[in-house]
Amino acid sequence: MSRSSRGYEEVDRDKLRSMLDGMFWAVIERYVTAFDCLSSWDAGLAQRVVESDDAIDVLELRIEEECLRQLAMVHPVREDLRFVFTVLKAITDLERIGDESTNLAKLVLKGGEPVRGEEWGLLSSIFEETSSMLRDCRRAFDGEVDPREVFARDRRVDEAYSSLLFGRKGVDFRLLLAARHMERVGDHVANIAERAYYMLTGRRIKEELPWG
Repeated sequence: MSRSSRGYEEVDRDKLRSMLDGMFWAVIERYVTAFDCLSSWDAGLAQRVVESDDAIDVLELRIEEECLRQLAMVHPVREDLRFVFTVLKAITDLERIGDESTNLAKLVLKGGEPVRGEEWGLLSSIFEETSSMLRDCRRAFDGEVDPREVFARDRRVDEAYSSLLFGRKGVDFRLLLAARHMERVGDHVANIAERAYYMLTGRRIKEELPWG
């Protein structure tokens, strides 16, 4: 690992990695809960998802402050600098995934009959893919999963969403909205995977994948 004149140490990296991991898990939990309330059409659970949005914002702010502190006080260089900047960018996408979870919950709070229909299975598959991508993206920061694999899977999400949007008639509009929010989650996860790959390799993922 690189060292600077101020001594960027393993403890600095570990602290930031631990904070990022905590935000990942918080965002994953909210996303899963948001889908659960959509599946069960539970307004009480949906309200709790909406009310927990501020907690994600607080996590983002704390990590941002730690990134800025490290940049100002310990001056990371080379791969350590890539790590800090990657975290700083990743938390923005994580916060936006939290926003999409809130949007899913708000569909339930608008009332009406539960979102159903024969397309529900396709919506569930979009959720399963995006939530799996999010979990794997967390592991990519530790080198346990290739970020390129996570990035490439977003194409499947886009294809499923397009099939739902353009390939079927009479789909419940709320189901289409839910699918759109999940498709955006996939986009944000792909952004994080792209940045994780650059952090680990110093190379741009879009220069290596023909569809990037």
